[in-house]
Amino acid sequence: MNDINVSLIQYLRPFYYVAETRSIRRAAAILCLTPSAVSQQIQKLEEELGMPLFERKAGRSLRLLPAGRFLHSRIPALGNTLFTICCELKNFQEKREVLRLGALALLQSPVLKAIARHGAALPGLDFSLHFEGAPALCHALLSGELDCAMVFHEHILPTLEEIPLFSSPLVLVAHPSLVRHLGPQPSLEQLFSLPMIYITGTSGLAELDAYAGIPLTGPVRVHVASPVAALEAVRLGLGAAIVCVHALPDDMVDLQRFDLGPMLPRRRVVLALAPQHPLAEKQREFLELLKKEWA
Repeated sequence: MNDINVSLIQYLRPFYYVAETRSIRRAAAILCLTPSAVSQQIQKLEEELGMPLFERKAGRSLRLLPAGRFLHSRIPALGNTLFTICCELKNFQEKREVLRLGALALLQSPVLKAIARHGAALPGLDFSLHFEGAPALCHALLSGELDCAMVFHEHILPTLEEIPLFSSPLVLVAHPSLVRHLGPQPSLEQLFSLPMIYITGTSGLAELDAYAGIPLTGPVRVHVASPVAALEAVRLGLGAAIVCVHALPDDMVDLQRFDLGPMLPRRRVVLALAPQHPLAEKQREFLELLKKEWA
């Protein structure tokens, strides 16, 4: 197979603009070059390829020949490929690996804290973080858009591998004024009879499976919301929220927390991996740090 002179790549840009404008002079103005320089580059490209690309007639604009039309139609895709290659080469040159990590929205706070805490320990690793609902995360794993994702154990698909991370108890958080009439130690039945309960979730009913056993009583209205939105509603006195304990803010002096105890199972969070997906050693090291953090 004959080698192709890679220098012809530099001639594709002037060729593209000449093909677009049908004029060497107009292309030169766009490229901030002289018309003679553009003309020379077009000639060199034709010499490299061994065929003419334009039909040249005095007094008429340039017209693409069949070979020129073919090359012109392929340049946009070629440009995207070259751009991707350049970006990948830049990352390769900087020797920085990227771990594409997905997580449920209610795990956002601990994920960010753990990554910030261990970032100095793994300076050669960048993190691409994505927060979605469980079905979207699992689909992204299977399609190769993510390397790993943190989801609840019940969401794991049979085709995915899993690494245990931590068990996360559920708690009910309420504004003091909302539970004051219930006494100093309200029962779970009293708590579940509050007029409005916010349950944290990010993908509709798929997030409510673990809450199916809650014995809600009375005129209770259930709303599905993100942890941030649910806690904000609780702070406004609009209702109570059942949240994962890891979604609670560090400083929560203005709210009251009630452990749901054995009434609800602890939600096991696992790290899901696409099958046969090779993780670099630095990525494996990060996963070990993450498991240790939430053991």
